[in-house]
Amino acid sequence: MTKATAKKAATVISAMALALASTEVALAETVWCTEAPREDCRVSTTPHRDRFQLLARASADSQQMLWKWSRGEATSAEEFGDMTDPTQGLVLCVYSGGVSLDSGTFVPGGCEQGPGFGFCWKEHRGVQKLRALGANLTVNAVLKPGDDGAAEIRLHAKTGNALPDSLMNAESLEVQLVRPGTDLCWSSSFVMRHRVNAGGTARHENVR
Repeated sequence: MTKATAKKAATVISAMALALASTEVALAETVWCTEAPREDCRVSTTPHRDRFQLLARASADSQQMLWKWSRGEATSAEEFGDMTDPTQGLVLCVYSGGVSLDSGTFVPGGCEQGPGFGFCWKEHRGVQKLRALGANLTVNAVLKPGDDGAAEIRLHAKTGNALPDSLMNAESLEVQLVRPGTDLCWSSSFVMRHRVNAGGTARHENVR
């Protein structure tokens, strides 16, 4: 495995969990996201159906993140890009209060396997799916092209690492997926609420 491949594999894990500060290889020196949210991104045709949720269990052994961009504006398979190609990639950007929470993280295309981790994009009838596994991480992502009201992005991650306070305490969030080298991006905006149940599980999710 080349150094570049190891770097890509590590950053997909970092990107999807949004909380893996212990990742051995990082691209922290690269600023992928704009300082403020872009205003030209494609959005849902029914924004109230978009969803963002964080679950932080008291035991800290199963933290979860879910983002759904539902019934989106028309997006073709070509516009999402061929994520089965290792030269392709996407960038995940998260903002709170109009300010970027970090420099953004590159999500690489292709398939790679290595000690303690692995990830692979697959395509079937235009729908692209990602499966990534780490020592204490599972990630699933879906890019579904479609006409207005039919395009969709889904991202679900489970990790044993602590979720960052910048996410858990945010009153509002904007999540954007950007395709580098193009003017394409997809965005959801959320007003957040925070609850803790009797078992100590913290649930931070958008008001619907």
